[in-house]
Amino acid sequence: MSLGLLIVLLCFFSRNSLAALFNVTYTINGQSMQQGHSNVDSVFDGIKTANIQALFPGYADSDAISILLDFRGLPILLTSATSSSTLNLNIAAIGLTQNFEGATRDESMALLKSWLKKDGGSALNAILKKLAEVSPFDPLAGNPQSLMGKMVGYDYQLGTTVMPTNSLGIDMQFRQFDVNGEDSKSMTIPLNYSVGLEKWKFFLNLPLSLSDVAGSKTYDLGMIAGTQIQLFKQAWIITGTWGTGLTGSEDLGGGGRLNSTTLSSKLTFRFKKFKLGMGNMLGSYQSQKIEIQGIRSDPGIKNTVVRNGLFFSKPLKNFEWDVFVLDTRYSGSPLYMDQYNELGCSIGPAVKTKSKRNVFRAGVSYLTSNKIKGLSFNMGFGFQ
Repeated sequence: MSLGLLIVLLCFFSRNSLAALFNVTYTINGQSMQQGHSNVDSVFDGIKTANIQALFPGYADSDAISILLDFRGLPILLTSATSSSTLNLNIAAIGLTQNFEGATRDESMALLKSWLKKDGGSALNAILKKLAEVSPFDPLAGNPQSLMGKMVGYDYQLGTTVMPTNSLGIDMQFRQFDVNGEDSKSMTIPLNYSVGLEKWKFFLNLPLSLSDVAGSKTYDLGMIAGTQIQLFKQAWIITGTWGTGLTGSEDLGGGGRLNSTTLSSKLTFRFKKFKLGMGNMLGSYQSQKIEIQGIRSDPGIKNTVVRNGLFFSKPLKNFEWDVFVLDTRYSGSPLYMDQYNELGCSIGPAVKTKSKRNVFRAGVSYLTSNKIKGLSFNMGFGFQ
């Protein structure tokens, strides 16, 4: 790795915001105090008796207490009555109430965590599904930086790009979004391989991604396999893909697995000095059962995605530059975002299936919606 690239990565993932992803409001004897946290472990440490006593000197484990946790946008209420060690859990958004009775309130909290891991599978799934609906930072679904959002982008790009013959390539994508005043960043490195004849290709894409929001890290790993048919001298390409992806964030307390199936079409109209194109994709994305560190989950998220785009291309000496606009819409399981638009441009040599050369391409795009706005920068290098 070059020194310049290393500096770019360090700057890109340096923490420049102190906003809290989790906020806890304590109410004891009529007094309230709020405390922010950037990861799940800090949240559970914060609601232990020792931390509460540091915030409220004189607090006794027998005092009535109410703890309202804003868990990435999902309100969770924990209460305990006077002279009681029983912890009452209430998540109104999913209609969940549960009591945990230990010898102390800390023991009751430990019982709650153990219950979620072992016996509260349906409750955990309901929580994860609701987080995709209410949280702008959910790692699995509901926003462009989630696993589902990234997979939609990969599938569309693969489905509307003319695949070169017998090519090995590597891409790099940087994305930064403004989410409720908080910066959400990600870096993705997909490895690409294609093989086949001039009009028919098989390809494999292996994306690896790292995301950062307020210092909380999320890791994604995926695999997309597909086949592409080129008709009428590349004027029309039809692409089918099947993909699977894994995501996990210990900091955010979320993750999961998704499978995808897509069918894409790109139709290009050639004129003397420019080209016009129309790309369309229909995809199905569904969560799958997964077990991580003994915790089994499947939130039952299932969405149909329609992504449509228009392209304008013009030769520039030995290169070709493109301008494009995209519209993405989700239906099915409720999500934090179900529609957004993108506007962008890219430059690179036109792909010729019979050529044997190295190909470099770079581009930038701007995403806008009523909830999230941000930039993406892409660059890729292929070897034929």
